[in-house]
Amino acid sequence: MKDLTQALHVQVDFVQPDVEDEQAEATANMSSDSEEESSSSTPAPKKVETADADLVFDIDAFGKKASEEGTEEPITGGEPTVPGEHEASALVDIQDHWAKQSIERAIALGIVNGYEDGTFRPDGDISRAEFTAMIGRALKLQGTSDELGFADADSIPNWVKPTVGQAVQEGIVNSYEDQTFRADRKITRSEIAVMIARALKLPNDSENELDFADADQVPDWAKAQVAAAVELGMINGRDNNLFAPNASATRAEAVTLILAMLNHVK
Repeated sequence: MKDLTQALHVQVDFVQPDVEDEQAEATANMSSDSEEESSSSTPAPKKVETADADLVFDIDAFGKKASEEGTEEPITGGEPTVPGEHEASALVDIQDHWAKQSIERAIALGIVNGYEDGTFRPDGDISRAEFTAMIGRALKLQGTSDELGFADADSIPNWVKPTVGQAVQEGIVNSYEDQTFRADRKITRSEIAVMIARALKLPNDSENELDFADADQVPDWAKAQVAAAVELGMINGRDNNLFAPNASATRAEAVTLILAMLNHVK
């Protein structure tokens, strides 16, 4: 195998046509298209010239060196681009959406942004990691966080780990019973209501009865804080007076609720 890191010496033959033959052929082709050739002539010999050359290859163009493979940090699950990279007016899928104004305001505040393909995906699900990041940006959480104590801390994307730590310190988010955080899990409407209530430090002993048609489906651990958020006018149901407590929250719902939270931040 040739060593492509060194110059490779080659000889190249160049065929140089006779100028007079080229002119004669061009004149013959200008005759009538309806006239067929009765015979074929033997082409005149061409002049051949040999030239020496040294070829140098850019081996980096063939791909990364083996020692460099795998050094890039993988792109994490569906995280939108950083705030400010896309303007709200350029997002192609929010123009007729009910949450358009809220989305535009949230983008202007640097809370959330669109994806690299120019979409916002307002009706798409949102993960626990993404929602935690949105709350962190909205509240401008600061401070250094200790090493995360979740059993699945290694699976939490690096881009959100500092915010998760800050949210834990503020009492906004905690683990499941098995001590996991489940960063990629789609967050439910009950969970975002509880996180918002904790962020606002709303009382968790509300005895108000929920009047949603599916109030009996609200988990016991969420009922008091959902009721407190409803009493504050922050949470509304979906169609048919359903709260849909166990349904995945959408990106538009998350944005709307976070902006409502900011209206009550002291």
